[in-house]
Amino acid sequence: MTNRNVCASGKLIAGLVAAGLLLAGCGGGGGGGSDDGLSRGDGDDSGVDVSGIINVVSHTRVDRDYADLWRDKSSSWATIVRNNSVETAQSLPVPAIVGGYLSEYSGSYDNGRAYPADDKDYYSAALQPGDSIFLQVFPATGESPEDVNLSVMVGDQELCGDGACIEGEVVRMSLPQTMAEEDSDKRTIRLAISGGGPVRYVLTLAPLGGVLSADASWPEPEMAVNEAIITTDVGSVQALSAAGLSQNPDIEILRSLGPRTLHVRRPVSVTAQSLSASAKDDPRQATVEWIRKLRAETGATVEPNYVATLLATDPADDLPGFPDSDNSWNLKMIKVNEAWLLTTTSGAGTGVGVAVMDTGLFSPTPDSYGSWHDDLEANVVVKSAVEQGELKLLDFVSGDYDVDSNSGPDINPATPPTPGSSMTSFHGTHVAGIVGARDNTFGTVGIADEATLFPYRVLGVNRDTGEDGSGKVSDLIDAINAAAARNDVDVINLSLGGLPVLDSLQLAIDNALDKGKLVVAAGGNSGNALPVYPAANRGVVGVGAVNRSGARASYSSFGQSVDLVAPGGDLGTGADGIYNAWCDVANSDELCNASNVDGWTSGYAYLAGTSMSAPHVSGVYALMHRLGEQNGVPVTQDRFRALMIDGQLTTIGEPLQNYDLVVHGAGLLNANAAVMAALDGGFPTVVSAHPRVLFLDENASDVSVELEVLSEMPSPSLDITGVVEVPDWLNLTDAGGDGLTANQALPSELRLSVNSKALPDDRLANGLITIPYGNEGRALDIPVIVLVPDDPVDRDAGRHMVFLIDADDSGDGSSQRVDASFQSGRYTFSFKNVEPGEYFLVSGTDLDNNGKLAESGEAYAEYPITGSPRLITVEDRSLSGLEMTTSFRRPTLSEMGLPRYGFEGYPVPERSNVDQSVNKQLK
Repeated sequence: MTNRNVCASGKLIAGLVAAGLLLAGCGGGGGGGSDDGLSRGDGDDSGVDVSGIINVVSHTRVDRDYADLWRDKSSSWATIVRNNSVETAQSLPVPAIVGGYLSEYSGSYDNGRAYPADDKDYYSAALQPGDSIFLQVFPATGESPEDVNLSVMVGDQELCGDGACIEGEVVRMSLPQTMAEEDSDKRTIRLAISGGGPVRYVLTLAPLGGVLSADASWPEPEMAVNEAIITTDVGSVQALSAAGLSQNPDIEILRSLGPRTLHVRRPVSVTAQSLSASAKDDPRQATVEWIRKLRAETGATVEPNYVATLLATDPADDLPGFPDSDNSWNLKMIKVNEAWLLTTTSGAGTGVGVAVMDTGLFSPTPDSYGSWHDDLEANVVVKSAVEQGELKLLDFVSGDYDVDSNSGPDINPATPPTPGSSMTSFHGTHVAGIVGARDNTFGTVGIADEATLFPYRVLGVNRDTGEDGSGKVSDLIDAINAAAARNDVDVINLSLGGLPVLDSLQLAIDNALDKGKLVVAAGGNSGNALPVYPAANRGVVGVGAVNRSGARASYSSFGQSVDLVAPGGDLGTGADGIYNAWCDVANSDELCNASNVDGWTSGYAYLAGTSMSAPHVSGVYALMHRLGEQNGVPVTQDRFRALMIDGQLTTIGEPLQNYDLVVHGAGLLNANAAVMAALDGGFPTVVSAHPRVLFLDENASDVSVELEVLSEMPSPSLDITGVVEVPDWLNLTDAGGDGLTANQALPSELRLSVNSKALPDDRLANGLITIPYGNEGRALDIPVIVLVPDDPVDRDAGRHMVFLIDADDSGDGSSQRVDASFQSGRYTFSFKNVEPGEYFLVSGTDLDNNGKLAESGEAYAEYPITGSPRLITVEDRSLSGLEMTTSFRRPTLSEMGLPRYGFEGYPVPERSNVDQSVNKQLK
């Protein structure tokens, strides 16, 4: 067996590549050598032993009656303690991540493997009102999820049913606040299937409205195939080309996107000689491998050209229409009427440029510039003003996402009809209306109804899915940099998301901030604390949503992505949407689409989402900016953020319900208070933390928090002015490892580590870091939430098989499979007579007994870290101490670095046929 550098060759071993096991750790310390900290013992001529342990992620449990366990017990339930009744309900902790199996009927898969009937699973847990339940369902056969009828009940209340339990990638349910707290120690959860099967599922119980969320499938974000974005430390595109990128045969430079940023393409002439089997079958995976190769060759930051999406519901057509006076509930909630009284002399945002980067604007003549919605016509920037800019464009949608009559970027941002019969989205029109619909005696009124709207079209149509409201991040970056270059644009509104953290996007945002533009973004609609980008980017004002009652909207994200909240509505609670501009078809009840363009006319609709929350903030900023200009005290982006952090733009009392720093940030936007702050002219010196809130696990170590001082003084410095308060289960230092004490200079970076042994005996450890600074009595508060680990002995992820897979694709019989032994909450394994060479080590379950290991919805582990596999080198001595961790959860894209496409699990071979069954079948 040969020993070779797999990373350098750019080739992936044939036994794993078809399953998508990319070498995400390559270049950062790949496997090989004997200096990896592993224990090696004596060997002999017949091979050596390889052994180790598999830990189980905290709070993990497995359904007591799953199909693989049934098979292992001679295809019988007789010796299995089932959980198929209230009396035998399986006890769960809160939080919990549970993998399970259901099927209405018994039968056999195409490969002959049998599966049993198991139509109900019962659990009991100490759920409290407001706790969240997340559910993901994965059919074990080729049937569509829509064919599965599954329901979830807690006590006697059905939380989802009639197909709603399988809608979307993750279904989120909240325990009703009306449930009595005194019953929280005996809540029964029933999962029942009455149509379809067999299925795998992952059930997640999350305290505090969704602090914990689990995605049991590999992240497969939409991307532009064969495209990438390159950024380097070099200061110009010319220098980038001089560095050799333009001469690289693997790169075709398409355009500059702004400072230090290039949009590139994989040339058509480049062959697929070095591609893995999975990449040849999936062009997305081929793109990932190409990007990985470019990173290694250029040393530059190379990122996929991901796709952003709008963050709102579809328009509701069954709610009362205008002129219902409650259509302006959102403006009343944030006291816009009172704010307007203070702008009578300045005008409501007069002359302030608001760049709405979205789907463009409604026009009944979408092939030409103009004839905008009746409520927006007077405020949209005139064409001649656009033509005076350095980049004479407002429509940045390119490639397959551009479906208008002018291919590629152009000046006309009108929303084109979506091809086919699908509804055309006028999301950007609705967002623009919230900011600046004209007060013209009919329709609606925007917050800054005299502002100038710059409708940048960055979201188009996905030609593959027909979905409207999607666009490449390269087009978004291009538009942000274009808006940053304009002196007549003051604020950029981004009612979109769905992106991972990207250096290229942060660079564009930094450019806009440096040019004085405020950047506002929708805080996310996932209903949990996972960061949503661009809202979670440094310097961006992320906006969460509240409903009409002032409570957090059921879908609204929180945590790092939310700096404050504003009305977003919630269509699930009656006429609670945000009412604004849309498209109607004259004399018809039809939705606007490609077949009825001739009848398009100005209309209105209710939408809900953080997409609607963000423009409330942009509109209020336009009011403030105009007042600041009039008074000679400009409201710059950093001044706005300083006032927000200082609490001068928001309220934490009524009408906001149950204020929480983690959930609501600075609080509920208050337009009247904001305008008064602008009139006051103050610029408080404050400290901003990024991230502003931390959700950690018990093993978190050396977590970085960046600090930024916002002040009107150039290069301000602040001292710590008192005792720094830190939870006793947390260690806090500066970047150099030194503690923080009074009278020392406030550092620019903090480092945090969790002391798991000091964590309280509770569901969560909620703590607050408080750092007093400056001479005005201010303090920086950073919330820290840690999931308190359960007893490791209680953890269980189901029967695990372990594969030691030969990295050589010669099929010489070196690979092995063993069944892991389980005891006291962890697994152990040992391979005998392993030949010297390089290997991958993976493990997982086959809950549904369909003959595939580690599919979505099943537990899985890779050595050393799932999502970042690394080769191990077996030499002439036994190898022990290998350690990995299994979970039903898959790593996030931020944890992995690059996505993994097309991974559908491993076929389960017999122990003696691993090479033939794994390597051969996965080629």
